[in-house]
Amino acid sequence: MATIKISELPVATSLANADVSPVVQGGATKQANVTVIATAVNAALGLGTMSTQDASNVNVTGGTINAATLNSVNIASGNAVFTIANATTSTVTTATVTNLTSSNVTVTGGKINTTSLVLQSYANAALSNAADAINTTGKEAGKMVWNTDALKIYVANGSANVAVWYDAVGANAITPS
Repeated sequence: MATIKISELPVATSLANADVSPVVQGGATKQANVTVIATAVNAALGLGTMSTQDASNVNVTGGTINAATLNSVNIASGNAVFTIANATTSTVTTATVTNLTSSNVTVTGGKINTTSLVLQSYANAALSNAADAINTTGKEAGKMVWNTDALKIYVANGSANVAVWYDAVGANAITPS
């Protein structure tokens, strides 16, 4: 077999995981596939599993993210805990986002500031009907809805289907029956 210098070999334009490359290990020339080399490079650089994930689908399972700007957060399921430290006011706010489904997000702790909040809208007939879905599904103390007849926010005082709905100032009540 003729001796060919590595520098004289044709240039590879792309690599597959099974492709091999010569390496010198302990003074001996050996072969290693691209997967083995990539694993060694990641370990030598201290890169964890995040470095090998698709940029459009990164799974963060622990640790801390510092100095990050989140323009859009999409959490498919499970829980997320956000701790926000404000250096200007020396305050730390922690909010736990749970119950993440396509129609329900629960935030515990902290506060939510928004420029747009849309409440579910219901007429007096629905609010006063104990069998209506507004009174039987997802009702809990503090739930707010927009009353389309009174043109006011109404708040549930409990989770039972017969729990009273009060307007936001407590002056008017609707008792489901």
